[in-house]
Amino acid sequence: SDVLGCIANFTQSALLSQVCRTTWEVLGGRHVALPKRREVPLALLAATVAHLEPAVCSLALDLTGNRIGDEGAHVLARLQHLPQLQALSLQLFHNSLGVPGAQALADLRTCHALHTLTIDLSNNQLGDDGAQALAGLREARALRTLSLALRNCHIGPEGATALAELRRAPALEVLHLELRNNGVG
Repeated sequence: SDVLGCIANFTQSALLSQVCRTTWEVLGGRHVALPKRREVPLALLAATVAHLEPAVCSLALDLTGNRIGDEGAHVLARLQHLPQLQALSLQLFHNSLGVPGAQALADLRTCHALHTLTIDLSNNQLGDDGAQALAGLREARALRTLSLALRNCHIGPEGATALAELRRAPALEVLHLELRNNGVG
């Protein structure tokens, strides 16, 4: 079972858990991917997050265009309490998020096992204050790979300067910032 766990963690996929009953029992619920849905009511999102198994190692949520707003970002910030979460991908393109939502997502820095974080926040109203909040992710102790897509988020020079500080995260090896269509010169 340790070998299966290592392989599943390496591939970060739920596929191996579906091979047979034994692998399902060993690996079930470790790697979760929830595909894009047209509408995800806030109550459903909260219930989904609340019912995730503590053993979840990787999680991918595509909430593109669902307009979950800042309240939904606060729900997603609860993911920081998953003790085994190592890889997280959040597609939050066009979700009516503002500064409070960015502040909530920055709380993911306290997720102790998280080493890979990908968030697409494009087409949200973050501005410089939201970018400064996200720069708080530099305090994440285990984070090795961080990818933030922030296209068309009304970020100016102050926000870009704050985001540049992400490079100072203690374990960070890879930083990808996408800042197209912002007020950054």
